[in-house]
Amino acid sequence: MTFEILQSILTSTDREESNATKDTRRVKGYETPPKPWIFEGISTQQQQTHGGNLPKASKAGQHQLGGGGVRYTYGREGPQDITDLAREAKRKALVRAQWNYLTKTVSVRFGDSPHDQRSLKFWLAETAPTIGNYGPDYMFWSRLVPQLAFEFPVIRHLLVATALLDEQLGVYRSATKIKLTPLALWHYQTALRGMTVVERADEPFLVLASSMGWVFESLQGNFAASAIHLRASSRLLKELESGPSSSDPLALDMLAAVKPMVYLSLSFSNIVHGASTPIEIPPDDPDDDDQTTEPEDVPIDSLAQARDMLIERVRRFKRRADADSDARGPSRYSILALRRYIGTWQKRARIYCLHGKESNLHKQTVQILFITALSFLPEDIAGAFSTANEAASRHLLDTIERVAVAKRESAPWDEADIDDTLSVTLSLLAEHFPDWFFRKRAGHLLASFPKAPLAKKTTTTNNTESSFSSATTTAGSGVRSVVWNQIRPGKVVFEGEEKVRGLDRSTIEKQYSRVFD
Repeated sequence: MTFEILQSILTSTDREESNATKDTRRVKGYETPPKPWIFEGISTQQQQTHGGNLPKASKAGQHQLGGGGVRYTYGREGPQDITDLAREAKRKALVRAQWNYLTKTVSVRFGDSPHDQRSLKFWLAETAPTIGNYGPDYMFWSRLVPQLAFEFPVIRHLLVATALLDEQLGVYRSATKIKLTPLALWHYQTALRGMTVVERADEPFLVLASSMGWVFESLQGNFAASAIHLRASSRLLKELESGPSSSDPLALDMLAAVKPMVYLSLSFSNIVHGASTPIEIPPDDPDDDDQTTEPEDVPIDSLAQARDMLIERVRRFKRRADADSDARGPSRYSILALRRYIGTWQKRARIYCLHGKESNLHKQTVQILFITALSFLPEDIAGAFSTANEAASRHLLDTIERVAVAKRESAPWDEADIDDTLSVTLSLLAEHFPDWFFRKRAGHLLASFPKAPLAKKTTTTNNTESSFSSATTTAGSGVRSVVWNQIRPGKVVFEGEEKVRGLDRSTIEKQYSRVFD
């Protein structure tokens, strides 16, 4: 009995020494070898066999070094049978395939140069919010366009060109140059050439490219060239809606996002471009007293003066429309005269913003005031800007609220003038919105501003209006017309060494040969 007890003690001691020796061979930092738990799962059969518990890891792979019996153990668990080998090979192949796909389709850098990345930053911070004030949706310019610019080079070139235009010529901000630099024109020209090699599968994004080309030309006042882009985008939109791509979900999402932008472009062109057309005055029109108030040129010396001028003109039109609401309403001439006044006022206000000392946020409130004035036109003229369109009313209030938040965050030096412009705009909208919900929302926003002063009503209105009509003969108006002409692009060299003034119609029409054939 004593011999058996001694033998059991010696056996247990040997087992403990063997376990201690094994523990010393483990890799430092690992109690158990690491498991490839990310890429290797457990089959349903294994889960059922082990009761849903993970199986224990097998021993780490070992190598025999030399003849001294020294064994080196590494922490990576090695495959034990042919099934593990196949799984390991499949995992590595999957990682390589995913890596190759990501490196081909995702670009960390925007464009080919630091100038492109700088333009993207300026677009997101300045250009997209300013253009987004027009509509149709703020996220359309700040989210959708940059996303597509990473995928389609044509959109990227147009984004860079428009950002450079905004920075250099100023879109409701101070200008830094009197004409576009060759870099901006090169990006625009490269985008136009890229439109000629677009494949059929990528044509939905060409509608967006045409709309961005329209923006680029319209912001410079090149209405003839912008009309070509607008005509192409409208025609492409109709063809794609009725074509084979109408069944593609991605194409449908693209068209649904761009369609409001095309309609907005049509409405803007109808208002601003039509403002320069002559108006025939009926012989016995009761509103013919407006003919002296439609100037060819409106001198503006400050944004506060520009605000009072437009508010007074809109209020006078509204009073006349309310007085004639039970009869025939305002005459056609009165409506067209207001459209002409708004278009001319917008042109002169933008010219003043090029060199005005007011803050850029204050200049954006003038842009909002312009959109508000458009909403007073009938729906057949205002189109997408009409308050009969709920999306337009919602977007206008969202824009005012966004500018108000930006004012509180930045606290510009002319904050009081910004409050005056926004509050007087909201007071107009609170009376003008046909929908009760939007009138109530405008009233709530108005309550957050100081009491707005009414537009100046003086007895010298006729004298002021007559000074507007005579401004075209003054030297000051001549200087302003020169400034407006100076923001157009200069000479550009196109294919065939053809030198043209800006981007003429024939050059742009060549890029849409497939559309107009």
